[in-house]
Amino acid sequence: MIQLRCTKKVQDFIGVKKENLCKVSERESSLGNWMANIFIQDRRKIICFMNERTLLSFVLTGVTKPKAA
Repeated sequence: MIQLRCTKKVQDFIGVKKENLCKVSERESSLGNWMANIFIQDRRKIICFMNERTLLSFVLTGVTKPKAA
């Protein structure tokens, strides 16, 4: 199973509490796990995803937090 390992900033942004997270396990897939970080550039939120094994990365720009109903 592929895991997404998020920084504390990403956890806070998406509203996930630490007690709701599972423990990080060793990579079972050939690509390994993914890591995510969020930062602000020109007043826009940007999330950067990076593969831990291949270092393949991509970014999502203009990310907004969805409103809870």
